[in-house]
Amino acid sequence: MLLIISSFASSDVFDNGRQKYEQILSLSSSSSSSSTSSCWQKVLTMLQKYCSIDELDKYQSTIAYQFTLCHLSTMNDDLSNILCHRNNIELCVEELHQHMNAFIAYTEFYPFVQSVCYVLRQKSYQSELTSRLSVFLNNSQETITKLISSIHLQHQLTDRIKYQQYIQETIVNNAIKLKQLARTNMDKTQDILNNVIQAARHEYDLLKQICALSQTIQTIVRITCTYSFWFYALSMFTIYIMTIPKKTNRARLIQKPDCLS
Repeated sequence: MLLIISSFASSDVFDNGRQKYEQILSLSSSSSSSSTSSCWQKVLTMLQKYCSIDELDKYQSTIAYQFTLCHLSTMNDDLSNILCHRNNIELCVEELHQHMNAFIAYTEFYPFVQSVCYVLRQKSYQSELTSRLSVFLNNSQETITKLISSIHLQHQLTDRIKYQQYIQETIVNNAIKLKQLARTNMDKTQDILNNVIQAARHEYDLLKQICALSQTIQTIVRITCTYSFWFYALSMFTIYIMTIPKKTNRARLIQKPDCLS
């Protein structure tokens, strides 16, 4: 219940202070009287300068006194008897007791200073909060941009890694194929070498057979030549033997006539 009452009270203070602050802004920008508007501008300056929590307790009476002077000036009252040129604001407030209207105005404006300062502090807090939120949003935007950029870089890096993996897999597959091809070529080369060796061995065997046959043929030729020589020799000897009697008879026939003569 107390929280509800305090919330309503703070809401009323804020609304009253906002209305008073808007009135002060309107009066300070009014062109009806330059002295009056400058008076309210002085109030605005004091509010903006002394409305902090630390300064308000010291200058609340001064601000309320300036409120009173500006209000009476707006009402076209004579301020010559009210103006106080003393440095002590408490003495000036005591002199207001001699002027009932001015003192009543002072007592009414005194609490309004707190409500107006409350509004200004809230505006300052909101402005600071808005500024911080803007900075936070900007930083967040930058952070999000950097995160997005980082994500893009990670995607690019992932793509490069995948491409490198693909290249490595291709290299490995090509190496396996090359190894298989090398094995196949080695097997084929071994088969070719075996075939060449077998063919060489076969040719060597053929050459050995040819050499052996050649030697056999040479032996046969030699034997044949020897047989032919002896055959021809025997034939000539036989012919010679067979022709000896004929030659002897001829010789005898030739010798006989000689003897007869």
